[in-house]
Amino acid sequence: MRVRWLLIWAVATFLFAAIGFAQAPQTVNAPARGSASVRVPAWRQLRTAVESLLGWQVGVSLGSFRQDTFVDAVRKAEALDLGVVEGDSTQKISVQIPKNLDYRLAPGEREAIRERMIALNVRMPLYVTSEVGEDEQIARKQFEFAKSLGVETIVVERTPKSLAAIEKIADEYGINVALTGNPKNLVDELQGRGRRIGAYADLGKWAQQRIAPVEGIALLNNKLMAIRVSDRNAFLPLINELYRRELKPSIILGTTGAPEVVADLSRSLEAFEKSVQAVVAERVMQLSRTVPIKGRDRLTPEERDKIISATPQKAAATPKGPRRLLVYDANIGYGGANGGHRSIPAANMAIEVFAKATGAYEPVFSNDLDNFKYERLKTFDAVFLNNTVGQIFVDPEVRAGLTRFVRGGGGLAGYHGTSHASM
Repeated sequence: MRVRWLLIWAVATFLFAAIGFAQAPQTVNAPARGSASVRVPAWRQLRTAVESLLGWQVGVSLGSFRQDTFVDAVRKAEALDLGVVEGDSTQKISVQIPKNLDYRLAPGEREAIRERMIALNVRMPLYVTSEVGEDEQIARKQFEFAKSLGVETIVVERTPKSLAAIEKIADEYGINVALTGNPKNLVDELQGRGRRIGAYADLGKWAQQRIAPVEGIALLNNKLMAIRVSDRNAFLPLINELYRRELKPSIILGTTGAPEVVADLSRSLEAFEKSVQAVVAERVMQLSRTVPIKGRDRLTPEERDKIISATPQKAAATPKGPRRLLVYDANIGYGGANGGHRSIPAANMAIEVFAKATGAYEPVFSNDLDNFKYERLKTFDAVFLNNTVGQIFVDPEVRAGLTRFVRGGGGLAGYHGTSHASM
């Protein structure tokens, strides 16, 4: 076994003793008690990771499942590894509750819907209805209903006659209202309206009106709250335009009309992930250069003393020459620049103290992913991934560099959350 592998084994072995005092892992995105959801963590796949990386909530329209009740449609949406759905006021709830998904539902029936979504760990930020009542009392009931189910934006198919009155209620309830229609007309209707009133882009209907996605987006710009897209060929130009303009609408995938809805939506999600990879890679590279290494200043004096006392004074093997260890500790799309497990700074300090005590290697602490490109990476003898979580190795050059490095004999070790790095 190469000396570098012995070195990494020694570092990893003593780390468990050195940081054993760290706090227990924090629960993140844990399903509620009694959950029936087995969906993977949000950071595992691009379809869900884009929410924290780019601000895009990606989901499917429950209206795509026309033959299913709300209860059955939510289950099918969750099976696509999605946590976001768009509700439809025309859909029946279930066999037991043969009523539409609207404000007329009784409190107990609404509670049954909430329990179902909690059980599947699914949210419904968007809700589509034909109109918001002109009668203020009815309108308030609609907003109360939406709020009770965690809806963030009500999508209305017919623009209210008194948009000013609806805007006032929207501000009061803290719920957005998104108007549908021709973007050229919407620009005029949205003129002078506040942040709670915006637009919903149905790209299928835009295509019928001969309006290109880029053209419509340019007209609506930051008034764009959500987009429904069914044409897979529209993904790449749409994604690039949203990213270029730094817009953060919800992205709802609709069916292309194929008979097998779940299989159809699954293919669309795969096409979306392929289309979004380049901009995610660019975003991750940007983040990697700004996330600071978590140092010993985050630890208490008592914790630092424990690490020092646990540090071996002799390495398990004597290297034949100087060794360089690259240490990376960023959590991409998980907790932000200061996020991550409590033990990360402890492990960094342990690696640093161990190196000084034994002279076995020189640690280089950096979260710049350019270091993983092969020409840089080959200057190191090993890599230590300190509790890394999220979409880290998205860039093909970065991924290829690490793969080539390991296949060529480079050392690789990871601690705790590292198994959640680019799962």
